Amino acid sequence: MSDTKATTPAPAQAAISLPGVTIKQAVKHTLSRELQLYYEKVTYAVMSMGTLKQRDDETETKETTKKLFNAALASLKGDPGLHQLVPYFTRFISQEISKNLYNLDLLYTLLRMVEVLLLNVNLKIDPYLHQLMPSIFTCLVGKKLTENPHADHWSMRDYAARLIALVCNKYGKAYKDLQPRTTKTLVQTFLDPVKPLTSHYGAIIGLSALGPHCVQLLLIPNISAYVKLLEPLLNQNEDLIRKMEAMKCYDAVLNIAGNFLKYAAEYYDKLGSTSSIIGETPHTKRNKSDKSSNPDTENMQIDSILIPEQKKSENLDSTGFEKKKKSKEIQPIPRSHLVQIIAMQELDNINERYQEFYGLFGEALLPFVRESTLFTAL
Repeated sequence: MSDTKATTPAPAQAAISLPGVTIKQAVKHTLSRELQLYYEKVTYAVMSMGTLKQRDDETETKETTKKLFNAALASLKGDPGLHQLVPYFTRFISQEISKNLYNLDLLYTLLRMVEVLLLNVNLKIDPYLHQLMPSIFTCLVGKKLTENPHADHWSMRDYAARLIALVCNKYGKAYKDLQPRTTKTLVQTFLDPVKPLTSHYGAIIGLSALGPHCVQLLLIPNISAYVKLLEPLLNQNEDLIRKMEAMKCYDAVLNIAGNFLKYAAEYYDKLGSTSSIIGETPHTKRNKSDKSSNPDTENMQIDSILIPEQKKSENLDSTGFEKKKKSKEIQPIPRSHLVQIIAMQELDNINERYQEFYGLFGEALLPFVRESTLFTAL
C-alpha cells in the first residue's frame, strides 16, 4: 500500500505537471480561536432568538436570550475587526434562510443580522452581495413564508424592501448594474399575472422603496391595469385568503397613488407661492376666467428666464447686415428655473392622474389630497 501511494501522484500534482496548464493550490482560510468562538456565540444567539417562541423557556431564560441577541447585533454593527468573518456570516445567513423558509421569526431575525452587517461602516460587504441579495429577495417576493396564512409576513416583506433599498443606495454607485437588475426583477414579478399575490405585494413595496423615480416610471402607469386585475378577487367571497391578499395589494397601490399625488400637490403648492418668479401655472390659468379672456396674459413670458425677442430692425446695422450678438447677452437658463418649467408642463398629466385614480379608489384617495388646493377644481 505504501508503494502505491508513492507511485500514484495526487490529482493536483498531476494537473500541475500538464504542459501549458498552471493550477494554483487552494489557500486555506484559517481563523483564530477567538474569531471561531465569536462566530459560534453570534450564530447561537441568532438561532436562539429566532426559535424563542417555539421553545417553552422560562421568563428569565427568554430575557437572557433577548439580551444576548441585542448584544450580538450591537457588536456586529460596530466591531471593526470582523473582516475575516464576513464570508462565514453571509454563508450562514444564506443557508439558514434556505432551510427555514416557513419559520417567520427566524427569517426576520436573520434579516436583522443582514441589516447590522450592512450598517457596519468598517466591513466590506459588497464582494458578498451575490449571496445576500437572493436571500433578501426570497423574504421579499417569496410565494410562501409561513404555514399560517394569517401570520404577519407582510411586515417582514416591508422590512426586506427597506433592506433592498439600503443595498442599492449604499452600493449602487460602485456597481452600476445593481439597481437596474434589482428593478428589472421586481418589475417582472409585478407585471406577471401568474405570480401569487404575495409576490406581487413584495414587488410593489420593493419598487416603492427604491425611490420616487421608480414609482413614477414603473408603478404609476400600471396601477389602473393592476387594480382591474384585483377586482374579481376583491368582489368574491369563496376564497377568503385570496381576498385578504388582494386587499393587501390594493392597499399598497392605494398608498402609492395617494402619496404620489400628495407629494405632487405639495410641490405645486410651493411652486404657486413663487409665481412672481416663474409666472402662472397652467392650473391657475384655467381657474382664472379673466386671464383666459386677456390675450396679453396668455402670451406672457418670464423675463427672468427667457430673453425678450428683439425687433428685426434693431438686429440690423447701418449696412443692412445682421448685427453680431455679444456673448454676454446669451444667458443660460438656471437649472432650478428649468426644473420648474418642466414641472409646470407636467401639471396637466398630474391632473389626469388624479382623475384616473379617483375613478379607481374613490373617496379613499381624498385623505391624501384633502389639504391641497391643486385638485380643488376637479
